[in-house]
Amino acid sequence: MLKPGRSFAYALLARGAPELGARLHEKGWGPCGMVPFGYSAPVFPKARRKRGKYAAGGRGWLELGSPLPEVIQGWALGLAGTQTIDWGGVALHVEGVTAVDAAALTERVRLRASNPVVMKGSGRGPMGSG
Repeated sequence: MLKPGRSFAYALLARGAPELGARLHEKGWGPCGMVPFGYSAPVFPKARRKRGKYAAGGRGWLELGSPLPEVIQGWALGLAGTQTIDWGGVALHVEGVTAVDAAALTERVRLRASNPVVMKGSGRGPMGSG
C-alpha cells in the first residue's frame, strides 16, 4: 500500500505545485535530501474484516502530512475539485478535506508504523548513554 501513497502525494504536487514536486523528487529537501512528507493508507474503521484481505468500505480517511507549508498548499491546490482518488485500484470518493493546524498539535507525539522500520543507530553512545 505504500507505493500508491507516494505516487498520490507527488500527483497532487504535480497539479498544485509542479516546480516544488519536481524539485523534491530530484533533490529532496535540505542537506539530507529527504522528502518532507508522509502519508497513511486509507483507514475504514467500520469495514468488515476478512482474514488476509485489506478491509475497505464505508466512511474512512486518508492522512497526508508535511512540516512544510509549501507542500501542504500544493496538496490543497491539487485536491481542489477532486472528487475521486484512485488508491491502487480502489476508488475513494472525496467528501471533504480537513487541514490540521500544526499549532493545534502538542510538542509530544506518538509515532506508529504498520510496516517494519529500520533503525540505523540507537542514538546512544557505546556505553548505552545518550
